[in-house]
Amino acid sequence: MGTFRKTFLIVLASALALAARGPLCAGGLGESADPATAFSWGTGGAFDLHYSTAAKSWQENLDASMWVEADLGTLLGLHDFYLYANPSVTWGTGEEWAWTVRFYQWWLAWDARDDLNLMVGGLDPGWHFHSMPSAGNFVRMASRLPGEFSPGSLNLPEPDPISPLAARIEWKPFSNWVTQAAVFAMNQGDEIDSQPVEDTFPALAIAEIAWRDEGEEASGWKQRVFGLGAWTAPHGPTGAYLFGDAKLLTESPTSWQGLSAFFSLGGRTGDVEPWKTSGTAGLTWEGLIPGRDEDITSLALIADERPDRAELSWELLHRFPLSEHTWAQMEVQSRNAGSHIDASDDWKLGLRVGWDW
Repeated sequence: MGTFRKTFLIVLASALALAARGPLCAGGLGESADPATAFSWGTGGAFDLHYSTAAKSWQENLDASMWVEADLGTLLGLHDFYLYANPSVTWGTGEEWAWTVRFYQWWLAWDARDDLNLMVGGLDPGWHFHSMPSAGNFVRMASRLPGEFSPGSLNLPEPDPISPLAARIEWKPFSNWVTQAAVFAMNQGDEIDSQPVEDTFPALAIAEIAWRDEGEEASGWKQRVFGLGAWTAPHGPTGAYLFGDAKLLTESPTSWQGLSAFFSLGGRTGDVEPWKTSGTAGLTWEGLIPGRDEDITSLALIADERPDRAELSWELLHRFPLSEHTWAQMEVQSRNAGSHIDASDDWKLGLRVGWDW
């Protein structure tokens, strides 16, 4: 990326963060609104510091990121459309210690009907598919919030670049039922699950159906989410997955406090192994510690079964607010490569501090 383009994107991100005045919401889409108050925006970032027994160095696991997002649809008079932009700035080991400016996601969505949504733009599959409320603190989104799970740990494909050009449709045929499908355009030289894209499969397709119930205040907001999906790239990898998330108990009918459980099971083809299976399961408790009602404590296990080895990892995190818009998260992670020839336990200790509003 040229210096001029980097400078332009940095200026754009800064301007959105400083000039915006509206809350982070839908911006009154579909209604007549004053453009000066309809601008919807958000900004945030995180700074990660990890110690790994494998790397034996704090600096090998250092990462910093920032994101700015904005809904420009109503501001431009497009009341039935949602124009979304999410430029990001990242720095750390993943960027080879260089500042990288990119648009993480951007899209134009038509949202004039309650049961139908059409979208086109640069989309990340991990954002739009396989969404589970109580697993959200684990899932890593580029220059976004927390987590060590990769989309592959949740049985989703991992395209590189992570947000290719795509078209997506979401349809709600019945109450609580949501179906969605998307086609992602790939270029030669891109990768899907570390497999180079060739001219023979220039696209990635995903389809999913899920039953979602966010609950009600009278029942303590007991969310229940269950779904299944499949994805494929012609002459490339193919996979399928099953997932679920449910609130098991609540502490107060008027809050989200309580214990939730989530899981993901699936399999995929690979470039070496004919078929790879994996599973993820976890528990999340909001308000576990007395007097700390907004703290979130989560434990998750990831198991990968392959023909030549088994891998098992677990992660424990505790997230607590520092103020209305800032938070901190402590993490402990252990990964055991099982019967792999280079088998060794890899421990990670981490601290993550960030802001989000």
